[in-house]
Amino acid sequence: YMPVPELPPFSRGEEGRGETLFCFELDAEQGQCIEPDSERLLGALIFSGQALNREHEAAPAVELPSGNYLFSQKRAALGREACIALAVEQQKNGLWERLQPENRLYIRYLFEDGKFVTQLFRPCRRV
Repeated sequence: YMPVPELPPFSRGEEGRGETLFCFELDAEQGQCIEPDSERLLGALIFSGQALNREHEAAPAVELPSGNYLFSQKRAALGREACIALAVEQQKNGLWERLQPENRLYIRYLFEDGKFVTQLFRPCRRV
Protein backbone atom coordinates (compact mmCIF):
# COMPACT_ATOMS: atom_id res chain seq x y z
CA TYR A 1 0.00 0.00 0.00
CA MET A 2 1.20 3.50 -0.78
CA PRO A 3 1.25 5.68 2.37
CA VAL A 4 -1.40 8.41 2.26
CA PRO A 5 -1.11 10.26 5.60
CA GLU A 6 -4.04 12.59 4.84
CA LEU A 7 -6.40 9.68 4.09
CA PRO A 8 -9.18 9.89 6.69
CA PRO A 9 -9.97 6.69 8.58
CA PHE A 10 -13.47 5.37 8.16
CA SER A 11 -13.87 7.14 4.82
CA ARG A 12 -15.11 3.75 3.56
CA GLY A 13 -13.63 4.15 0.11
CA GLU A 14 -16.55 6.31 -0.94
CA GLU A 15 -14.24 8.85 -2.55
CA GLY A 16 -13.33 6.31 -5.22
CA ARG A 17 -9.93 5.56 -3.69
CA GLY A 18 -10.31 1.81 -4.14
CA GLU A 19 -8.71 -0.50 -1.60
CA THR A 20 -7.47 1.26 1.54
CA LEU A 21 -5.68 0.08 4.68
CA PHE A 22 -5.49 1.68 8.13
CA CYS A 23 -3.41 0.53 11.08
CA PHE A 24 -4.33 1.58 14.63
CA GLU A 25 -2.74 1.13 18.02
CA LEU A 26 -5.04 -0.39 20.61
CA ASP A 27 -5.08 0.53 24.27
CA ALA A 28 -2.75 -1.95 26.03
CA GLU A 29 -5.15 -2.65 28.90
CA GLN A 30 -8.40 -2.63 26.95
CA GLY A 31 -6.84 -4.69 24.16
CA GLN A 32 -6.50 -7.69 26.50
CA CYS A 33 -9.88 -7.54 28.30
CA ILE A 34 -12.73 -9.93 27.62
CA GLU A 35 -15.11 -6.98 28.18
CA PRO A 36 -13.18 -3.95 26.86
CA ASP A 37 -14.37 -0.37 27.14
CA SER A 38 -15.15 0.38 23.50
CA GLU A 39 -14.61 4.11 24.10
CA ARG A 40 -10.97 3.47 25.05
CA LEU A 41 -10.07 0.50 22.83
CA LEU A 42 -9.07 2.26 19.62
CA GLY A 43 -5.88 4.30 19.92
CA ALA A 44 -3.80 6.39 17.55
CA LEU A 45 -3.69 5.89 13.82
CA ILE A 46 -0.25 4.45 12.94
CA PHE A 47 -0.59 4.68 9.16
CA SER A 48 -3.04 4.84 6.29
CA GLY A 49 -2.57 3.85 2.69
CA GLN A 50 -4.17 2.87 -0.56
CA ALA A 51 -3.44 -0.12 -2.76
CA LEU A 52 -0.46 0.26 -5.06
CA ASN A 53 -0.87 -0.10 -8.77
CA ARG A 54 1.73 -0.31 -11.51
CA GLU A 55 2.36 3.44 -11.58
CA HIS A 56 3.15 3.40 -7.83
CA GLU A 57 5.39 0.31 -7.73
CA ALA A 58 8.54 2.31 -6.91
CA ALA A 59 6.81 4.29 -4.16
CA PRO A 60 7.56 3.62 -0.48
CA ALA A 61 5.07 1.15 0.92
CA VAL A 62 3.26 0.22 4.11
CA GLU A 63 1.91 -3.28 4.41
CA LEU A 64 -0.28 -5.78 6.11
CA PRO A 65 2.52 -8.20 7.00
CA SER A 66 2.08 -11.93 6.68
CA GLY A 67 1.39 -13.72 9.94
CA ASN A 68 -1.34 -15.07 12.18
CA TYR A 69 -4.41 -12.90 12.54
CA LEU A 70 -7.84 -12.81 14.04
CA PHE A 71 -9.98 -11.97 11.01
CA SER A 72 -13.46 -10.52 10.67
CA GLN A 73 -15.30 -9.30 7.60
CA LYS A 74 -18.59 -7.57 6.85
CA ARG A 75 -20.01 -6.97 3.40
CA ALA A 76 -20.63 -3.31 4.12
CA ALA A 77 -18.67 -0.10 4.50
CA LEU A 78 -18.50 0.12 8.29
CA GLY A 79 -18.00 3.41 10.11
CA ARG A 80 -16.01 3.99 13.29
CA GLU A 81 -18.55 2.67 15.83
CA ALA A 82 -19.37 -0.45 13.81
CA CYS A 83 -15.65 -1.21 13.30
CA ILE A 84 -15.03 -0.89 17.03
CA ALA A 85 -18.00 -3.16 17.82
CA LEU A 86 -16.67 -5.75 15.36
CA ALA A 87 -13.17 -5.43 16.87
CA VAL A 88 -14.61 -6.03 20.36
CA GLU A 89 -16.36 -9.22 19.19
CA GLN A 90 -13.20 -10.33 17.41
CA GLN A 91 -11.19 -9.76 20.59
CA LYS A 92 -13.65 -11.70 22.76
CA ASN A 93 -13.55 -14.64 20.35
CA GLY A 94 -9.76 -14.60 20.24
CA LEU A 95 -9.37 -14.48 24.01
CA TRP A 96 -11.96 -17.26 24.37
CA GLU A 97 -9.85 -19.38 21.98
CA ARG A 98 -6.80 -18.73 24.23
CA LEU A 99 -5.08 -16.54 21.68
CA GLN A 100 -3.02 -13.53 22.66
CA PRO A 101 -3.95 -10.64 20.38
CA GLU A 102 -1.39 -7.92 19.81
CA ASN A 103 -2.31 -4.29 20.33
CA ARG A 104 -2.62 -3.37 16.67
CA LEU A 105 -5.67 -3.43 14.45
CA TYR A 106 -5.66 -3.26 10.66
CA ILE A 107 -8.85 -2.14 8.93
CA ARG A 108 -9.07 -2.71 5.20
CA TYR A 109 -11.80 -1.40 2.93
CA LEU A 110 -12.27 -2.79 -0.54
CA PHE A 111 -14.90 -3.03 -3.24
CA GLU A 112 -15.73 -6.59 -4.24
CA ASP A 113 -18.52 -8.04 -6.36
CA GLY A 114 -20.19 -4.64 -6.58
CA LYS A 115 -20.23 -4.06 -2.80
CA PHE A 116 -18.08 -2.47 -0.14
CA VAL A 117 -16.32 -4.86 2.22
CA THR A 118 -14.72 -4.07 5.57
CA GLN A 119 -12.06 -6.44 6.91
CA LEU A 120 -10.42 -6.38 10.35
CA PHE A 121 -7.09 -8.06 10.99
CA ARG A 122 -5.61 -8.37 14.48
CA PRO A 123 -2.17 -9.99 14.85
CA CYS A 124 -2.22 -12.78 17.44
CA ARG A 125 -0.37 -15.81 18.78
CA ARG A 126 -1.25 -18.88 20.79
CA VAL A 127 -0.72 -18.66 24.54
